[in-house]
Order: sequence, then C-alpha cells, then structure tokens
Amino acid sequence: MLVGIAVLIGTTGCDYVATKGLLGRLIDARGAVVQSSAANGAAATPAAAGTNVQRGDTIRTAAGGSATICLLPGLFLQLNADTIVQLEELKLVKSGDDFNYAVASREARVRLLQGSLTATTPQIVTYVDLQIVTASGSVELPAFATVVVEAAPNFTRGTVARGEVMFRSDPAADGVLVTAGQYLQMAATKRADALEPRPAVDDKGALKNLAAADRFETIVARWSAAQRGAAPPG
Repeated sequence: MLVGIAVLIGTTGCDYVATKGLLGRLIDARGAVVQSSAANGAAATPAAAGTNVQRGDTIRTAAGGSATICLLPGLFLQLNADTIVQLEELKLVKSGDDFNYAVASREARVRLLQGSLTATTPQIVTYVDLQIVTASGSVELPAFATVVVEAAPNFTRGTVARGEVMFRSDPAADGVLVTAGQYLQMAATKRADALEPRPAVDDKGALKNLAAADRFETIVARWSAAQRGAAPPG
C-alpha cells in the first residue's frame, strides 16, 4: 500500500526481515512542513502530501502546520503545529516468500523532540510495536491503540484514547499501563512506574486530546478505505 521495500533479506519458506529501503509516506501536509534526510545531506526541504519518508528522516511542522504520516501499513502519526519528529526505526517481518507472504510483525520507533502528536495502530492479531521516545521516557503502543503524546523539556504527557499503552521512564525500567480514557504525565526525574494514571474526565487538556484522537481515527479510517477502494466509514 504505502510501503516500498527495496531490500528483502531471506528466502522462500521462512521468516525474513525487511528493513533497509522501507518507505513510509506523508499523506497530508498543511502549512509549512519540512523534511531533513541523510539522503539529501540533511538539508531541510519542503514536504508535501505524497513525500516518502524513511529511517533517519526528521519531519518538522511550523506554527499552524500539521502533517500526517503512514510509517508502516496501519501505523499512523499526526504531527501537530511546532512539532519535530525523527524516524529512528521502521521494520517489517514477513512470513512466506517474495510472492506469497503475510506480515508477521511491524515495528517502528520515532523520537518526539518537540511538540505533540497523535499515534494510532491497527486492529490486527500480528505483533505491533510503535515506540514514541521523548526526553522523559517512552510511550509504547501495541496493536489497536491510540494515544496523544505531548513532549516538553522536563516532562511527557500522554492521553490514551483507545487500547492499552505502556509508559516507561527508562527502557530497562518497569512501566505503567495506561488504558483508554486515562492520561499520565511523567518527568525525567521520576520513574513512570511510581506514577498513577488519572481519568481524562478530570482534566480539560486530556479531554481535548481525546476529541482530537477521535477525529484522527476517523481521518485514518476514511483514508485507508479509499486506498482499498471501499466505501469510507461514517
């Protein structure tokens, strides 16, 4: 659909990993959006809908801007205004051969350097791991999850709109599981597993994030249906 695979490692009849050459795509860009890539010497160039993205790219939105990215099939990000994201890992594991295969797992890791984003993953039975890394820790989405993540220099705040999402202050540390309708704010100076999720209904900002996540899920569902040639939901 959106992912071009330039190099496939493996042969017929076994699992193989597709990493090098994986491409995601910018499916919507509003306002000023720029892309920096090692492929072009890290120079910042304007990015528009249809622009391919890959591991190592940095995407930046300006004030009033936004960008929607399909990282891998079913894994989507929406960058809000004044946001900087670096794509650190895109990985697919396939089962079968080059002509007859199924996706066994899809994994991505992005670094949220500034601003906020909404992330969503598909409702599938195969393995999914989408990690959003910030200065305060990481937010980890399995399949069928949606979260809004806000990054500040000294804290990270996440509001879960769907599913269950793991928050960790350190990759080796225990995390805390935050479920739909809850939010958590973690600081770089305090372990995430020492914190308690709070109900989103208790916080105006969290409620606003839930509404934004719901709108984003609708956008993704309609876009995905259009790619399949199906009638859009709603």
